[in-house]
Amino acid sequence: MSGLQQLETVRDVRADVRQFAGLNDLIDDVFGVSFASWDEAGFWDPRYVPTTLFDDEVAVANASIYSLDMVIDGRPCRVAQVCTCATREGWRDQGLGSGLLGDAIARARTDHDLVFVMSTNRAIPFYLRQGFEPVLEQIPTLRTGRVRPKLGLIKLDIENSDDLELISQIAGQRSPVSRLCGVLSLGLFMFHVLNVLPGCLYYCADLSCLVLMKRRGKRLRVFDIVTPKMPRFSELHPYLSEGRRDLVEFRFLPDQLGVSGLRWRRSRENNLHILPGSASALDMRRVLIPFTAQA
Repeated sequence: MSGLQQLETVRDVRADVRQFAGLNDLIDDVFGVSFASWDEAGFWDPRYVPTTLFDDEVAVANASIYSLDMVIDGRPCRVAQVCTCATREGWRDQGLGSGLLGDAIARARTDHDLVFVMSTNRAIPFYLRQGFEPVLEQIPTLRTGRVRPKLGLIKLDIENSDDLELISQIAGQRSPVSRLCGVLSLGLFMFHVLNVLPGCLYYCADLSCLVLMKRRGKRLRVFDIVTPKMPRFSELHPYLSEGRRDLVEFRFLPDQLGVSGLRWRRSRENNLHILPGSASALDMRRVLIPFTAQA
């Protein structure tokens, strides 16, 4: 193990195969997540910018900024998400993460409208020390009536090249799922498709849309709806329905779906924290970062 003064700071690990492998190993070790499938499928996003400290070829600490094009309260915004902040065991409690994150935040503040992070429980004190403040999210739910199911919803297979091409094509033409808080990021959406919910993507040809969802009995959790033109939920629900009353949980603000009778529950499960002074466009009374905007 080298001394701290011998560590190398790298801001473009993609330029070096061994350094990219080193970062991937660190993130896998700390979070259990691999960039391999994302990169190999051709969806690596250059707007995900890690800054990594190396001891020779071993990545010992990292802090990343993911720049996202979002729509907040109807207007385009450039948003910085702090993510994949990690320090390898044996290098912790030496200020490496704080130094990397401080530099990343300073850069992000110059050209982003909003800076936020989704924290693990363990890391909350770390982000509070960096000046982030916790924000309570609100998750909308809807109890539906019975509808007659419609045929035409097809489960997609990411191992099938034709399906993957269809997913990429529609996601590349998408409109934001919400005008109150929506995201436009092909790269991050494809990361979720490949790594987070790989068996949960469906295609409705009649409505030209993708639906990222999970069902457990009558409970239907909808993570994203991806389409150039958003349908009303009354049009989409028959394709999702099994003919009984559903309890639908939306993991985004469903302001474009034309639904009424929503109930809202407060949630801290994502540990959303926002940097003060960077959230002027966000309606703090009802905040929900879309699921597929979370890195």
